Amino acid sequence: RAFAVPTEYVGMEGVPGALLPELGADAQLLVLGSRGRGGFAGLLLGSNGMAAARDAQCPVVVVPRPGREVHGEAPAEPGPRVVV
Repeated sequence: RAFAVPTEYVGMEGVPGALLPELGADAQLLVLGSRGRGGFAGLLLGSNGMAAARDAQCPVVVVPRPGREVHGEAPAEPGPRVVV
């Protein structure tokens, strides 16, 4: 059975790594999508998810894109849904 979770869409211009913690100041949870840049490119470009996790005042969940490789491993089949 699905749970009704109130959500809010906010569109802003700026550097996501700086804006996300500010947006999360009054939030109970930030859920971010990952574009899948990692490794050396991620190191050079920085990580919005890491910045949000480091600076946000609420919990942060970063959801990877389905079917992408993780740490050089082949994409796995989608697993069961887990609610924490």
